Amino acid sequence: MTKRFLIPVRALVCAVVVMVGLLILAHARPASAQDNATTARKQGSTAPAPGSPADRAKWARDFNGVWSPVGAQQDITSELLPGEEISLTKFGAQQYNKIDEADSPAYKCEPYGPTRIMSSALPFMIFQQDDTIGMVFEHIDYRLIYMNGKHPDDITDYPEWEGNSVGHWEADTLVIDTIGMREESWLDSFGLQHSGKMHMIERYTKTSPDSYIWKVTIDDPVYFTKPFTYAFNVERDDERIVPDRCADTPPDEKYELNHGRAGPRHKVPPTFPPDVARTYIGHDKSPGQLAAAEGENDVEADAGGRLPRQAMVQKKTKFEEDTIKTSRGDLKITSVASYSVMFTYNGKVVVVDPVGRLADYSQFPKADLILVTHEGPNHLDPATVKVLSTDKTSLVVCPNCSLNLPTGKVMINGETETVGGLKIQAVAAYNIRGRGGNGKPTTSKGSANGYVITFGDKRVFVAGETENVPEVKALKQIDVAFLPVNNTGKGVALRTMTPAMFADAVKAIQPKIVFPYSYGKNDPKALADLVKDDKGVEIRVRGLS
Repeated sequence: MTKRFLIPVRALVCAVVVMVGLLILAHARPASAQDNATTARKQGSTAPAPGSPADRAKWARDFNGVWSPVGAQQDITSELLPGEEISLTKFGAQQYNKIDEADSPAYKCEPYGPTRIMSSALPFMIFQQDDTIGMVFEHIDYRLIYMNGKHPDDITDYPEWEGNSVGHWEADTLVIDTIGMREESWLDSFGLQHSGKMHMIERYTKTSPDSYIWKVTIDDPVYFTKPFTYAFNVERDDERIVPDRCADTPPDEKYELNHGRAGPRHKVPPTFPPDVARTYIGHDKSPGQLAAAEGENDVEADAGGRLPRQAMVQKKTKFEEDTIKTSRGDLKITSVASYSVMFTYNGKVVVVDPVGRLADYSQFPKADLILVTHEGPNHLDPATVKVLSTDKTSLVVCPNCSLNLPTGKVMINGETETVGGLKIQAVAAYNIRGRGGNGKPTTSKGSANGYVITFGDKRVFVAGETENVPEVKALKQIDVAFLPVNNTGKGVALRTMTPAMFADAVKAIQPKIVFPYSYGKNDPKALADLVKDDKGVEIRVRGLS
């Protein structure tokens, strides 16, 4: 038997050995940082404070466990970093014109390849050892990363579906270098292709015990005129890994059913060289028309909180204000819009979730401190953060916010810091009942924050996008609370608190003043009636729908 035919047999044997070994490791993987902290509390010992250097040291390099991307990452172009573009060579453009969804490797029951498998909506599991990192995917696939190793000399002669990967650490970022991919795979679900000369550099950076940023740079001189980089957030998943084999329908039958119907559907079409015309299926339609043809929902956000298309709204230019007495002077509260609030206290300006499409921030003073609670478009707006910032502005962000606001200080759930002279406590904000189309929580635990801000002797809680979760209900001595109420209407997903959850949170926290916010079409008077029996609680309704 020749060496050429021995390779697949050896690969199969290695795959079986690897899978068995990884399954054994699954039952022996170390506990997470949060598990250790819980155990320490039960045993009466002192665990490191959340977010402290000692705490971060426990989880910064720990990628063990089950993970999945935030949202459905089918389209590379929607995740390109600012300033990046996909620029095709003449050959790359000619191949792009031939893309037909019916030719997808997934239809042929073939492996996804290293980029598409990492962006699949299905969960995957990572196992770490000192010298090797293993990844197992539901699509009957696996990856092995050899730490501090080198690529084999014959990798170009015998390429692999997932390529050959070697890794090393740069500080607490895991860097993986991959070459030797089989060129039959696609880079994403919409048909972006590559050659066997592709070089891929991945960077895995933890933002909390339960989240990390996956950043990848693609360099392929055959298809692209220059390298490009894209990234997205990845979160822990509570689903177990279940083998997902492709359907039993013969690939040729699928091809006959779909051939010629769908071409590439990238929201940002790659740049073509001037001497190649666009002739691919759907080239005469805009990305919006292609999305509509595919039935994409332009109203509801996906599991990551992003909206496929933003509805046009009229910016607010007039705002209501309240003044609260504190032990160190007056606290002025400006109700801006939806989740956006501004506080003015002792000459300092604190802004929470500034979003430029909702309000005219050009008339606002520069901020001393900006807090961002969630990665969704109703909370995170880099352009408006820039408008409000000076070189002295402090920026505090949630774990999943740091991808788009990389200069911000990431605070994790339970962490307390003094920033700009103010004590800030990050509170968990997530969904239990609210689920996206993929079954995951609309907002996963650990990905977003609410904040308790201390102004003198007053504690103000801005909840962010959350249900009435235990961490919220456990808060005490809250003077002012901004609590979200989920919008109503046909097809509206549960992202925050139902009116009953709102009333339950008020009863548990017992704040002196409550501002319902982001309450949509809910009747504010009806919300007030729900808590009318809670003595000592005042409901103030402002223009924060």
